[in-house]
Amino acid sequence: IGCLLFLIMNSDSRRQLLFVIDEAAQLGTFDPLVSAMTLMRGYGLRTWTFWQDLSQITSLYPDVADTLLSNCGVVQTFGSRSRYSASQIAGHVSCDVSEILELGEDRQILWLRGIGSVNADRSNYLLDPTLASRASPNPLYTFLKEDEQRE
Repeated sequence: IGCLLFLIMNSDSRRQLLFVIDEAAQLGTFDPLVSAMTLMRGYGLRTWTFWQDLSQITSLYPDVADTLLSNCGVVQTFGSRSRYSASQIAGHVSCDVSEILELGEDRQILWLRGIGSVNADRSNYLLDPTLASRASPNPLYTFLKEDEQRE
């Protein structure tokens, strides 16, 4: 990943590139990720990182966690069962702690730069006909479709 970022920084190309990192915490503390999220937009790089919990960011990057979050154009949360985590999230997405704690399984909160917080539907690609038709079957979730067919 570090080599890829080095190539982008040293490239003459000004093409836009989307850098998607799922389970970003598995990288551990990784300085090139900080550069990608804070400085590389000028090189045409958009970085989407996916974390299980806000505490992963704050524990791995205690000195720059707020900077990383401030550089995000979108913050998406599916809620929290912990009041502590909900209060941390609420501080970043500008909504009430209770709204995060009470968020249903079919809801999400999006914080969008320039717009603010939006309480939105959370689509389930397994159940949504439009989304399901665009995805290959996932063998790990076949039991869900079988259960629904019985209903």
